[in-house]
Amino acid sequence: MAEVAKQHQIVYPICIDDGGKLGEAYLVDGYPDYHLIGRDGKLVIADCRNSAVEKALELLLAEPAP
Repeated sequence: MAEVAKQHQIVYPICIDDGGKLGEAYLVDGYPDYHLIGRDGKLVIADCRNSAVEKALELLLAEPAP
């Protein structure tokens, strides 16, 4: 996964759901599936469209830290 992140110039944290428990909890219906977690650790955006991920991240990162 590290090579894929490097190839696509992904600089934000990503995770791998080894075992599928997160996928079940978040009702993942395909891959890639983007669920964005806020600075407070709470789910902010569920199943964000691929084309909207960068903009959503920009908006979330622009928010002040708690």
